[in-house]
Amino acid sequence: MAETVFDCARVPEDNTCSEQIAGERDHVVQAAHDHMVSVHGMEPGDDLTGRVKRVVDEPPGPHKYGTWAN
Repeated sequence: MAETVFDCARVPEDNTCSEQIAGERDHVVQAAHDHMVSVHGMEPGDDLTGRVKRVVDEPPGPHKYGTWAN
């Protein structure tokens, strides 16, 4: 199974955070959700989880997550 990565620097709302989370997809999604809530003050819930799931499936690269706001 391919490693899943969440790179907080790619989130358009806050590009100053250097947090990167890597590992098995379900764990990355949960850890990224929790990070966005506890560190960035985002509202927890299904909407945020859905946004995280969409972006962890994007190919890696230096660009911002294109599906973050969708």
